[in-house]
Amino acid sequence: MDSGILNKDHIAAGLSCIGRTGIGVSIAYLKLDVSNLMVHDASILNNYTSLQDISLTNNQLTDLSCLSTIPYLLKLDASRNKLTNYDVLDGLMKPTYIATLNLSYNLFNEIPSISHLTYLRELRMDHNSLTTLDGISELHHLTVLSVRHNHLQDISDFNSNQPIRQMYLDNNEISDISKLSTLSFTLEELTMNRNSIISLSSLAQLSSLIKLDISANNINNIEEIHHLKTTTSLTHLIMKDNPLCFPKIPELITSDQDTSILAYSERIKRPLAMSSVVDPVVHQSQLRMKVLALLPHLQELDLVSSPAEERVRAMIHSKAPPAG
Repeated sequence: MDSGILNKDHIAAGLSCIGRTGIGVSIAYLKLDVSNLMVHDASILNNYTSLQDISLTNNQLTDLSCLSTIPYLLKLDASRNKLTNYDVLDGLMKPTYIATLNLSYNLFNEIPSISHLTYLRELRMDHNSLTTLDGISELHHLTVLSVRHNHLQDISDFNSNQPIRQMYLDNNEISDISKLSTLSFTLEELTMNRNSIISLSSLAQLSSLIKLDISANNINNIEEIHHLKTTTSLTHLIMKDNPLCFPKIPELITSDQDTSILAYSERIKRPLAMSSVVDPVVHQSQLRMKVLALLPHLQELDLVSSPAEERVRAMIHSKAPPAG
């Protein structure tokens, strides 16, 4: 027996959840989990037309034609296979009721043409090779989008009518986030850590935003945090590991500077240079107070709770006259 072919024994072991079929006139198994079998042929699934929830994760599938006769499929996990852009089309033409689709850890370099999945609410395509989100705007009812660990640079293909509430863009190559402003009334959770973002001005219009992760980007100035003052629903912010989170080290004296400065001995010059370096712990504490003063609605900053007492203290500190 070819161990790479899905068989009846595999299916018998993976079936669960008895309930009414899609047309509601009979009872059948609705859920199937055939994960981690390393099969490359699942064509036997064409005989199980009543399934509504299928997990095919961690196999060796190169196409989804095995799903072409399953019209009432609602949830599909086909992550960790060998699927590419065009391998999914034939298999997903008939199950048009899919609401949750996981295509993570495959070989996609673009969003497949799945606009006919008009009930799709959740799409996960983490760990692929996507460079753009072209085609996303055609998914009119999408509420959750996860595209972590790709090669995204262009995220411009959104439209203002999409009800996206959760978006996960971590570990990409994104620098321009201006198009996110089109999601101003719906987006509630946004993670974009480990990208190349410099400006947060486009986030000022996200009036429904509750959770935001912008850690490990290229944000260099606290003025960018000012753009978040209008996001009054924001309660959780992660901003660590950006350049503004670290004290600036003064430049050493170089040969093209004034020769009179170069005349100072190394004994004098070194203490002068180091004396202006801010202690990193002090810098972090001061920055936290500044951010909490700017965004007094935050309940958590950099994964550390910010109780009301700390936020009040930050507000008072920000209004205190400078020492001396």
